[in-house]
Amino acid sequence: MNQLTSNIKRMPVNTWNWLGVNNREITLYSRKNADTVKCKDCAASAYMHMLEHNFDEFKLNEDFKDFFTNEEVRLFISENKNKCRYFRIPKGHNEDIPVILSYHMGKDSVLMDDIIIEAEDESSCTFILKYTSEEGSPVHHCGRTRIFAGKNSNVKIIKIQLMSKVATHTDITEGIAENGAQIHVILTEMGAADTVSSCNLILKGDESEADLDILYLGDGTRSVDISSRAEHRGRKSVSNIRARGVLLGQSKKIFRDTIDFISGSSGSKGREEETVLMLEPGVINLSVPILLCGEDDVDGEHAATSGRPDDKLMFYLMSRGLSEQEAKKLLAEAAFSSVLQAVPDISLQDEILEILQKSILKGGKNI
Repeated sequence: MNQLTSNIKRMPVNTWNWLGVNNREITLYSRKNADTVKCKDCAASAYMHMLEHNFDEFKLNEDFKDFFTNEEVRLFISENKNKCRYFRIPKGHNEDIPVILSYHMGKDSVLMDDIIIEAEDESSCTFILKYTSEEGSPVHHCGRTRIFAGKNSNVKIIKIQLMSKVATHTDITEGIAENGAQIHVILTEMGAADTVSSCNLILKGDESEADLDILYLGDGTRSVDISSRAEHRGRKSVSNIRARGVLLGQSKKIFRDTIDFISGSSGSKGREEETVLMLEPGVINLSVPILLCGEDDVDGEHAATSGRPDDKLMFYLMSRGLSEQEAKKLLAEAAFSSVLQAVPDISLQDEILEILQKSILKGGKNI
């Protein structure tokens, strides 16, 4: 097994070192031989012969720069990936059926997947990437997904991580939107003992749009580390970063969200918001919202709320016959519901809610 330990920069600008949020040491694992990975790829599309191409056919856009990684990490992924897919949506093609890639990791397995999605001008598509693993097995996952949205295209990427509580999970999502393009990314981090996740979206074109929705659950002694960034380059570009989280047990979470207005992005708007429901007194919750501005004519705002459930609301719910755990479960489900509605698969919505419900009913212990 190959292994790399590297210290990566997790913020575009540094804050006080004692807060411990500027950098993060990560360890990546890889086996080039994919025999150790039980992998089921479900691609529900009648046009797969049109959509999937040889990975080596892709030519990297030189304008694309990774943000939450370094050269050492990029090279390690490129040399050690054991699953790679390249999808190209033809110009003007609207793919109505979501393409589903489902990876289940068997005992003591290692998965390093590298996925490229290129939507040509005027096209649209939805991809669902689901990661699960065998319960109780210390598996390792590192994934990279790169999105290239051509002019006036519409791309939705939904990542659902439901790995076991002894797994490690490192995930990188990156995207570029050209003129009039729309990218919508949904990240759902519900499992793994140690999660390091990042999303960097570049609004290169005029009137391009980026939406990033994040759901996360911290329970037991889990560590959840998430960084997100929307970089505005094009004029009149729009971004929205929304995060919803539930923390229980002795879990720890760091969430950094950045909106960066580059010079030349006049008329652009960006909003970032996070809501955290802290259901146990032993959790650690760190939030770092950042607005960077190199342009005068822009509109940026951020909001973050966190805390325990309102006592009056809890009293009201319990006075209607609900137990304390049931009342907490109801509030957590309500926090997740607005994002889950955008997942076009009812069974996946139910699976996510079931994990959330079990964790709350067990008082935040590892499940």
